[in-house]
Order: sequence, then structure tokens, then C-alpha cells
Amino acid sequence: ALPAGGIVIALLCSLADFPLREPATAMLVFFIAGALCRAAGTGGNPPRLPGSLLKLAAIPLVLAAAWFSTRNALAYSNSPWMGRIYPPDRGAADDSAEWKSAAQIDGSDPELHFRLARSLLRSARGDRTVLAQARQSIQNATALQPLDYRFPWLEAAIAEGLNEIDAAKELRARALLLAPNNSSLREQHGRFYLTYFVQEKTSGDEVRAEGVRRALEFFQSILKLSPGRESELIAAMEQAGCLNSEIAQLWPGDDATAGLRRAQFFFDRKLWAQVDRELNMPA
Repeated sequence: ALPAGGIVIALLCSLADFPLREPATAMLVFFIAGALCRAAGTGGNPPRLPGSLLKLAAIPLVLAAAWFSTRNALAYSNSPWMGRIYPPDRGAADDSAEWKSAAQIDGSDPELHFRLARSLLRSARGDRTVLAQARQSIQNATALQPLDYRFPWLEAAIAEGLNEIDAAKELRARALLLAPNNSSLREQHGRFYLTYFVQEKTSGDEVRAEGVRRALEFFQSILKLSPGRESELIAAMEQAGCLNSEIAQLWPGDDATAGLRRAQFFFDRKLWAQVDRELNMPA
């Protein structure tokens, strides 16, 4: 019963994940299945009818699992991932044809569609036709695995390439909703607001004010977990044209710690009046 349970668990996991697409798992399942068949055929007693029917019923399931596993293995053998433990990063190299070939072999694997979309985006260089192909690929991946935050994150980058900023904003928000504790996503989201809603906008503009507020919201959450990121976040806000008074809001609150950090920030910029104000704030 225990070996048979191993097969059942793998099949149940296949309803939500893809364990049989991992060669090691697939080999183990088929090894157990073969051992069970062998054990059933070596007994001295004639097989009972219900057991024989159960084995016959299992044959289509095992064959189907073998088909899916073989097809996926063939797809990856035709991809740039072949022979590597981790996915390849070829920089500017265009490997989209190889990923496209792999995705055509196994169109039910969302990872292949994701890799194809990423490769197309990297090689697009502003070509809207290629960007549209990348969007279609990542939407295929999302349809297969809607809870993977990487898919709306990549589609947001594609939307930016197509200059669809509102769509990119919604997609980034969706990615963050799927992975709310991902600090990298939070930082990218903050930088996105600085680039498209703050940079080159004039002080007093409502859109700019909202962009600064949202960027600060994301950056403040990052600093709570990673204070060492201060210099990079300050530089990003300065590059976007944020005022010193706006950057100082990275350390909100009236407590002594926040006040001292703001005073240090103003001191580094020789803004003595602001330093004095922060140091003389009432407790």
C-alpha cells in the first residue's frame, strides 16, 4: 500500500503542480509502478478480479503520465536550459527561437512561455511587433499559472515598452498583491512611480505629489527591513528630482530615532536650519 501511495501522491500533486515534469520524480513513479506490477505477478495465488481490474485501470494513467513527462523532457532538451541546473542568462543574446521551439513542443508548461516572453522582451529593442509576441507569451503563462507573481511583473515591463503606463501600473500592483513581502518588487514599484509620475514633473503637480507619496510608501517599507538600502533609495529620489524635504520623509514619525536620521540627512547637505529644527523638536 505504501508504494502505491507514492504514485497516488504524485498524481494528486499533478492537479496543482507539475511533479511528473521533473525527471527524477517521473523516474521514481515509473520505477514504483514497475515494481508493483512485478510483485503482483510473482505470487503463487491466482490474481483476484478486483485487483486485476485496478491494475488495468491504472495503465492509462501511467501511460498518460509517461506521455506528459516525455513531452516536457523533450521540450526542455530543445531549450537553452538543456544541460544547466539554473535557467540560462545570455544577456543580450537572442535565444527566443529556442524557447519558442520548446514552448511549441509543450504548450502546457507556463515556465517555457515565461522564458520565451522574457527573451522576446530582451531582444525587442522597441519593436512593437516583438513586444506584442512577448505579451501573448506571458499571457499564456498567466492563464496556465495565475498565481505566479513573475508573470504580471514581466507583463508590466512589456507594457512599459509599449508605453502603456496605466496598464503597467495595474500589472505591477497585481504582482505585488501575489507577493506582498517581496522587497525587490516593492523597490521596483517605487522606482516605477519615480520614473513615470515624478521625474520631469513640476513641484505642486497633483500627479507628481501622488507619485512621491507612493514611492515613499514603498521605500519606507524597504528601509524597515533593510536600512542598508538608504543610499540607493536616496539616490533614486534625487535622480527623479525629489526635494530634500520629500526625501527626508523616508524616515517618518516624531520619535527621536527618525528625527536624528532626518537631521543627519540635512547635515550631509549643509541645510543647517533644517538640522536645527529636527534636533530641537519637542519630545
